Parts: sequence; C-alpha cells; structure tokens
Amino acid sequence: DPLWAFGQRALAKARFEAGEGVAAFSRLEAAIAQTPANPALWMTLINLEGTTRSGAEMLDRVRAAKAALGPQLALDVAEAEFALRGDRPELARPLIGRARNFAVLGAEDAESRARVAARAAIRLGEPEQASAIVDALRAEVPALQWDMGLWAHSETAWRLSGDVRHGWLVEHAGLWQTYDLPVSGMMALADCLRGLHQRKAHPLDQSLRGGSQTEGTLFWREEPEIRALKESISGAVATHVASLQAEVPGHPTLDGARRNSDWHFSGSWSVRLTGAGFHVAHMHPAGWLSSAFYVVLPIMAGEEGWLMLGEPPAELGTGLAPLDRVEPKVGRLALFPSWLWHGTRAFGAGERLTVAFDVALKA
Repeated sequence: DPLWAFGQRALAKARFEAGEGVAAFSRLEAAIAQTPANPALWMTLINLEGTTRSGAEMLDRVRAAKAALGPQLALDVAEAEFALRGDRPELARPLIGRARNFAVLGAEDAESRARVAARAAIRLGEPEQASAIVDALRAEVPALQWDMGLWAHSETAWRLSGDVRHGWLVEHAGLWQTYDLPVSGMMALADCLRGLHQRKAHPLDQSLRGGSQTEGTLFWREEPEIRALKESISGAVATHVASLQAEVPGHPTLDGARRNSDWHFSGSWSVRLTGAGFHVAHMHPAGWLSSAFYVVLPIMAGEEGWLMLGEPPAELGTGLAPLDRVEPKVGRLALFPSWLWHGTRAFGAGERLTVAFDVALKA
C-alpha cells in the first residue's frame, strides 16, 4: 500500500542504509505525486530528507508541501528548523511569538513548537526569550518536566544570557565522568561488533555521519563478548550513580525522587565510523544518562575523534565552546547526562568503533 506512511518510512530508511543515497526516497516521492494531499506522506519525506539535504533545499520542500496541504503546524515547525540550518533564522521569528500559546495544544505539539522556537530565539541572539519559552512550557505541561531536549536548550540559553541557573544545572562535581575498564578481550569484542555492522550508510535519524550503526538492542544479544561487556559496564554505571552528588530538587539528573529510582538500560548500540566520520552535536531524549565506550580507535592528531560535551549544535550559531572534552582511549567509558549536548570531531582515516547506551530510570 503506497499510502502506508510507516511502511514507506521503513523502506526508505532501509534503502538509504543499503547505500542508495537520495534515490531511497523515490517510492515515497511517487506516492506523494499520486496523492499530494496526504500529510502523513509529506511529513515522512520531510523528516527523512532533512538529514541528507541542505537547509535551503528543505525549505523548498516544505514550501511545496504547504502548497499542497495548506496551513499545517508541523510544516511551520519544519520550516523554522530548516531556516536555522539554511542560515535564514529570520524566517523562524513568527514561530517565536506563537510558541507561548500552549493551552490549545497537546503536549507533543507544544513541545515541538516550543523547542524550535527556543532554537530560533537562541540563533537570533535572544537567549532570554528562549529561556522564557521553555520555562513556560515546563510550567504548563507537567509531563514535560523531565524532557531532555528542553533541558538541553535551557542549558544553552542560560549560558548565553548569564543566568545563575546555569551554574545550578552544570556545576556539580562528577556530573560527567570517565572510567577506564579492563581491555582484555577487546580484539574479540571488536571482531564481534564488526560482524553486526551490515549497513553501508548511517541511519537517517541518528547523529553519526560517515559510518554505520547496529540494529536492535545490543545488550540483548547472547554473544559472550557482549555479555561480558554489559556486565563490566553495569558495574561502572552503578559506581557512577552512587557517586552522584547530594540531591538537587528539580534538577534533571540529581532530583532525589528520580535518582533514587532503579535504573535500566533503555537502549544500546554500536557505531563504526571511518575516515572523516563524526557525530553532530545532539542529546538523547529517551535517557537519564548517556555514554560512549571506546573499542577501536584510529591514529588521531590533536582533538580528532574527541568527544565534546556541552557544545551546542552548529545551526544554533552560539560560538560557545564545549564545557568539557573527553579524550578517547580503548577501554574508556564516558558517562554524562542525557540532556548534555555531545558530538565528536572528525578524524582523518581509519576506524573508530564504539558502543553506546542510554540509562533510564524506572517509573
């Protein structure tokens, strides 16, 4: 059924990861040509293409969708996001003024509108406005109190504006840490992981560029190398959780009611980057803590391949430096709050093989 948007999305993603490039979207484009008034197909195409095409190209795509569909909140949000990426932040300004009208929106629509409006305000040099948007949303929609994406934008806006809450958020010893785990068996683990990297291109909806990511939940697998890694990492996570500072009410990582809950791995995967590969700056919406564990590293000069913590995405145009930098080392595990922006520097050549996971708290 060409009108089945979920199926079209799955097919396009699989074709792209198989190495077909933008040709992977051809069947989705054909379905839209047959039924141009179908909003689900349009949004599927826009969301997938958004990671492969320039901001300017995507603005043209959104305008075509608007011509076919008429006014749509989702298209307004998409247009604002691509305006930031296309160096046209002024096009996102109308969304800022409308972002406060949360009462008539569901939590999901309110979050998407507020998030992009806050991003636009940051890019336009108005961090206080961005703070006000996010603060109002958290106050009006209690379900979003622990939304990691909103906290990431608060961190950036508070740092830019000199808000004292930035210190309250980030200035806690041990909030992010590294642990050097035993490296015995690392070659066998690397061979095991390489066998799981079957795709030719990065997933469309993830942060890596120039590499591949494993499918499924890595820590559910039964290979002895992966089971041993999970056991070692579980011990390090337990140590880290126990070491966190005293409870800080309302803090997305240190709030007592949250951090005293049992934790579990909410996702786990491996990333294999090759020459010039890197991660764009991002955060993890489904986690409480996030991670990077280094299995294989190339020869790197300077800060090539390093993990940058707290450096906002490039499209926000903040000029802010990272809050910290993590030097990769085989056997090293980095743990940090899921709301903290993180990305990597590209490296020249070779292989960078890592394992990553999110830790979530049980309700």
